[in-house]
Amino acid sequence: MSRTYDPTRRCLVIHDWPESDQVLWRQVTAPAKLLDEYRSRAANWSEATRHKYRRGYGRWICFLVNEGIDLDEAPSARVTQGNAARYLDTLEAQGVTLQTLAQRIAELLGVILAFAPDGDWKWLKRLTNHVRSLADETYEVKAPNHLSSEIAHKALRALDELRQNLTDIGSQNAVTYRNWLMVLLLSIAPLRLKNFTALRVGVELKQRGGAWLIAIPGRDTKTGRPMTAPLPPQIAPFLTHYLETVRPKLLGAFCTDRLWITWQGKPMNEHGIYLRVTKFTNRQLGGPINPNAFRHMAATSISILNPEQIDTARALLGHSTPATTQQHYIAADAILTSQRHARLIHRLRRSLPGAKVRRASPSSPKKRSRKS
Repeated sequence: MSRTYDPTRRCLVIHDWPESDQVLWRQVTAPAKLLDEYRSRAANWSEATRHKYRRGYGRWICFLVNEGIDLDEAPSARVTQGNAARYLDTLEAQGVTLQTLAQRIAELLGVILAFAPDGDWKWLKRLTNHVRSLADETYEVKAPNHLSSEIAHKALRALDELRQNLTDIGSQNAVTYRNWLMVLLLSIAPLRLKNFTALRVGVELKQRGGAWLIAIPGRDTKTGRPMTAPLPPQIAPFLTHYLETVRPKLLGAFCTDRLWITWQGKPMNEHGIYLRVTKFTNRQLGGPINPNAFRHMAATSISILNPEQIDTARALLGHSTPATTQQHYIAADAILTSQRHARLIHRLRRSLPGAKVRRASPSSPKKRSRKS
């Protein structure tokens, strides 16, 4: 069954934007020197951030086109309180969640602050904060379909099989090995996507005393606190095999210290890793798991298996406050409560009159009573 085309949901690509918007986008996203006091806030956006804002603004342009709003006006002149309110109403009518509403209005704010930094955007900031607070109030951490330990076990088994069977490693097998190793590391050290993408051999990923560890300085973390994560010794053979055999195959003639390499020999970017991990887990694990979902999964897994280790989960994920980690303990409680409820129902059914009693297996015959 083919999907119904809905023109109101389009995300217009850059060459479909008005010329004035295209020119501004190229200007504000052009690389700039760090000490250039006139550089745009968008000049140092990461590839993933640029992609997010580009798609968000493409949806805003689509809305303007469908509403018949004059596109010859300056981009900042089109961002009015009335247009922003109708934009949110249109998105809400499409059935998007509050979290998506908050994301769309934040994307519009981010781009217009880059396009017109001297404009009075206090009203748009208030609107963005209001929608975000509503989204936060309704947000619930969903219970994961897998535990981190389960995925790590599958990844270890797959990597072991690949390592044993690969006599002459080809590009496709090298990519598969890399993908399983990404899944394994995300299971045991669920870094934020930015930090996971930026891992460098000998810098953030290093050996100390024969053991591998990930060490990220505070200047590169979201909370500003340094993070150190020793890796279990069980993964050392697979990491070593990747560094000595698989990664050189992917690199070819290129040279970089980045850990994750594309099949073309170049460092993977955030967007590429997000898509690759999501698609690979969907194919191998029966459902898509994006890199950020591994963080939720890790916190919930710790909550179930070691409920007293809330500080461990907080340190692992780099949360600045316990409240963020506590959400995953709530999800874990829901899982455990559901499991206890299922066991209770099972016991009640067995105790009902007329319930069938399981017969003894042939391997454990009943004792015969002695005849008097």
